[in-house]
Amino acid sequence: MNVRMRPLVFTDALVYKCLLVMVFPTPSDKPGFSHEDYTALTEWHAHCFMGRCMCIFHDDEEISWVRATYVTEDQLNHPDFRLSSQYISFFEDPPMDSASGQKSYPPFFTVTRETVKPRLLTSDVFKIDSVWAQDPKLKSNPVPVPKSVHDKVIGDKDTRVHFPGSEWQLQHYRACSYCGTSKKDEVHVCARMI
Repeated sequence: MNVRMRPLVFTDALVYKCLLVMVFPTPSDKPGFSHEDYTALTEWHAHCFMGRCMCIFHDDEEISWVRATYVTEDQLNHPDFRLSSQYISFFEDPPMDSASGQKSYPPFFTVTRETVKPRLLTSDVFKIDSVWAQDPKLKSNPVPVPKSVHDKVIGDKDTRVHFPGSEWQLQHYRACSYCGTSKKDEVHVCARMI
C-alpha cells in the first residue's frame, strides 16, 4: 500500500490567516489509520505549520492563526461532501460543530502565536535560516530566527507523533538517479558524480 498524505493550504490575500486541510486515506483497522490517529496528525501538523510561519515571517507582519482539519478519500468521493462552515470562518476561535446534526465533521484546530506548541526540530529552523541566507533578493543580511521564536517552536523527537508498527513510520528508500539501485542511507556515490 502506498500511503499518501496530501496537505492543502489556503490563505487570505495577505497570508495572515491559513487554512490547512490534510487529505488522508480511507480509515481502516491498520495502526495509524483511524480517525483518532488522523486527529493527532492534523493537530501536530497545525502546530508545525504555525511554527514554520513564525520562523519565516518573524520580521514581517504576524500570522494571526493557522486552522487545520482533515478529510478522508472516501469523504472526497461523496457527492454531498462539504467542509464545516465553522472551519472556514474568519473568526479566530469559532465554535465547534455540534455532533447532534446529521453531518459530523472532523475536528479542527486553531493555532495562534500564543497557543503554538514546540513541534519543530532544530534542523527545521536551521533550514529556514539557510534558505533566507541564500535569497538574492534580500538587500542586506537577513535576520536569523530570533531566540524568542526558537524557544516557542523548537521541540525534540519526543514531541513528534508516533504510530509504532504503522506505515507512517516506514523509512523511505533513496534511489540513485544514475544506476537505479536504492537503499535507506545516503545517495550512492555514482549519483553524485553526474
